[in-house]
Amino acid sequence: MKKTIITGVAALSLVALLAGCGTSNTTGSSGTTGSAPVNAANSTSSTASPDINAQFVSVTASAQAAMDDFVTGKSLLGPMSTKTINGTNYAVVASSKSDLDTLENSYLDFMTQNQMNVMFSHVHDINGLYVFQPMKSSGDTNNWFKATVKSVVKKSDGYNVTLSVPQTNGSAPQTQTAILVKNSSGNFVYAGS
Repeated sequence: MKKTIITGVAALSLVALLAGCGTSNTTGSSGTTGSAPVNAANSTSSTASPDINAQFVSVTASAQAAMDDFVTGKSLLGPMSTKTINGTNYAVVASSKSDLDTLENSYLDFMTQNQMNVMFSHVHDINGLYVFQPMKSSGDTNNWFKATVKSVVKKSDGYNVTLSVPQTNGSAPQTQTAILVKNSSGNFVYAGS
């Protein structure tokens, strides 16, 4: 396996997923979820086992953290450098097409190709650099790693998961949805909401 330096909440979950755990051994900076991979093929009711629920939360939280980090100029490799081009500040995602492809593929461990394409849709080639204009904040107040599963509905291509998500600003938890499917390796990946 290629070794890379990764930072942030998404990195913690990614390390667990790459190790084949199926779920993170951390929930950000507090607590653990620690569960073993479970076959969810028979989970067709509106509830799932605690182990499967933990996997659903972990994968959703990893994907959401990665997307939040990305829009603010951080990738799985750490903070992106910045460059001013024609008076506009950009975050530099990659300095070559091959580096961009490698980075994009690293996100496929916990999200679908389509979700990764959406995340990278604002990246453009300017003078050989792959860049985009980052935001100061994603605006997401969801504490995804503390989410709990309210219900799970099996669909032909995956699972529709309804989550209760605490808010980082102390307001009431919000109900959010996530679509999770299995990738070619048999691991759950985030396919959208």
